Amino acid sequence: MARNLLPFFNAFNSALETLKKRCDGDPARLALLVANDEEVRRTAGWMYFETWRFERLRSQKRYIEGVPPWFIECFGQYKADWAQAVESSYGTLTLDVFSETNSVKGLSFEEIYDPRPSYFKDDVRLYLEFVPGNERAAAAIEAIMRSAYESYGSSGFYDAWMLEGVEAWDFFRGEVQIDFVGIERRWRALPRALIPMYMKKTVSNVPYAGVAQLQNDAVNAYLAGALAASVMACRTIVEHLLKTAYVPHKIPHGSKDPGLQQLIDWALQEPNYPWIWNLRLRPLKDFADRVVHRPPKADWGRDAEAEVVKFLDAVVALIEKAPNSNP
Repeated sequence: MARNLLPFFNAFNSALETLKKRCDGDPARLALLVANDEEVRRTAGWMYFETWRFERLRSQKRYIEGVPPWFIECFGQYKADWAQAVESSYGTLTLDVFSETNSVKGLSFEEIYDPRPSYFKDDVRLYLEFVPGNERAAAAIEAIMRSAYESYGSSGFYDAWMLEGVEAWDFFRGEVQIDFVGIERRWRALPRALIPMYMKKTVSNVPYAGVAQLQNDAVNAYLAGALAASVMACRTIVEHLLKTAYVPHKIPHGSKDPGLQQLIDWALQEPNYPWIWNLRLRPLKDFADRVVHRPPKADWGRDAEAEVVKFLDAVVALIEKAPNSNP
């Protein structure tokens, strides 16, 4: 992690446990308690805003490394079971305060927009940073280059390096074929992984260390528009994780490496990982095979990027849920 997110991870886990306890594990009870229980309201409010900030932070990163496995499970449970109830019950308060003379049921604007659970020893919040994208970055760079080119000849001493910069821009965009509009579009669609901390080292003789780098390669290739390279990196990650993390016990000792199809079949038979069925690994493997064997001039088709995103989604799921030790 480039920044210390552990206080946030701990606070989020604490807040979720508080909601579960006060609601007796039933998200349907949250709306009533938000209206009548101050601590529940503050907790739901903190999670409402900090979830948004965390998702915003994720949108800035290609992935977040060094995440404790328990937080990945905690955040997944929140998104699956509690997020809708929190957004519905607390989101209503954030809107109503604007239509009811800056207060709702006696709660001020500050109380609603700055909720602080009393059981937090410190005020734990994620600060906001610049988020690139929103279809403006490429146009902004182009405007700067155009302005520099048009000003050539009018700024005296600086003309040479300004023109050199514009020509460099034309070179990277033309000859190197860096597509800033496409990069920005693909950046917005990129699935973000929370990479467990044990992916950075060898655990139980399983070489996880290379997975984060392969994930980075897959993301780099996808962002640059090198879709075939991204697919190959994704295929390698899937095969590596199935072989070393999910079904190593299925491989007979001393036998040659099984193919990806066999690994997928074994993984789909595993009772511990029923969610693997949702990843559609067989169609993704067939897609990767078509990419490898397609004619050199074959057209990818309009949905090529969407297919690669599905592959990246599957990789993210396998990374985030990879067991810490062999079953």
